[in-house]
Amino acid sequence: MQKDLVEHYPYYKSSQMKDIGLFGVDEVEIQGVKIKMDYTPCNSYGGKRAWFICPVCGKRIMKLFEIEKEDSITLGCRGCLNLTYRSTRMTLDRRASYKKAKRIVEISKLLNINRVDIERFRMWKIRKRKPKNIYIKTYQRLYQELKELVC
Repeated sequence: MQKDLVEHYPYYKSSQMKDIGLFGVDEVEIQGVKIKMDYTPCNSYGGKRAWFICPVCGKRIMKLFEIEKEDSITLGCRGCLNLTYRSTRMTLDRRASYKKAKRIVEISKLLNINRVDIERFRMWKIRKRKPKNIYIKTYQRLYQELKELVC
């Protein structure tokens, strides 16, 4: 049986509990189900990281997924609900091209290059002006990486 994709289901992130004022509580109620919370220290600078405790298996998790089956809602971790990520279904070649495209988008955002400029870049090797918020060495490194990825 093929697993469902996580992209098809809503989820709750434990880090969002701080945004809605529920950080520090031992238990939260989501869709009528009481979910236990756990907290761990972040680093030597202080602070805490919030975790859900999966109601099915008891593991400490960051994301709690919601599946609606036959008029009932089930909450649990990805493993318990038999969910998987899209990238695990891709072939190695497809995954490599996906990562390459994703990196091109990341770099072009940092360098303020839009999609049309990427095509021009590919054809004529245009050079855009360096954005003000980036160091020259970083700009040169990212520009060179983009050049290698696109051309």
